[in-house]
Amino acid sequence: MEVTTSNWYENSIAVERGPLVYGLKMEEKWEKKEFEGNEVTQFGKSYYQVTSPTKWNYGILAFKPEQMQENFQVSIDKAKQAGNYFWNIENAPIQIKVKAKEITSWKLYNEMAGPLPLSTGHSKQPVEEITLIPYGCTTLRISEFPVVRWFRDISVKSDIY
Repeated sequence: MEVTTSNWYENSIAVERGPLVYGLKMEEKWEKKEFEGNEVTQFGKSYYQVTSPTKWNYGILAFKPEQMQENFQVSIDKAKQAGNYFWNIENAPIQIKVKAKEITSWKLYNEMAGPLPLSTGHSKQPVEEITLIPYGCTTLRISEFPVVRWFRDISVKSDIY
């Protein structure tokens, strides 16, 4: 199967491979919270809040469509694929690596990812490699990414423009 991208809201792209959509691999911090008063009757005694210390506000670097497969590196772990339950971060059997830049203007809004930035501009952040895993393996999900257009940096060996 080949990696493809599809265009979504606010000029974002989603990364797909075969029937699966991929999301950013993010560390998860689970914290048990207690309800109080009338909320116990309505919702039960407790719930879990999931947050992440991982950076999440990335834009995927623009690339030439004819070089799509060179810009996404797929790795498959056959041992994890044969496991009984691989729909979680630790056991995700397939990972896709891609070059990205942090978009510092894209911030949390009401304790969730805010709207995608209208413009990513020319980010001065360094190029990083991010890991994407199947959407179903994630609890916290960033699966639509802005495209960061940038000029070739002579210190980075890449076909992305």
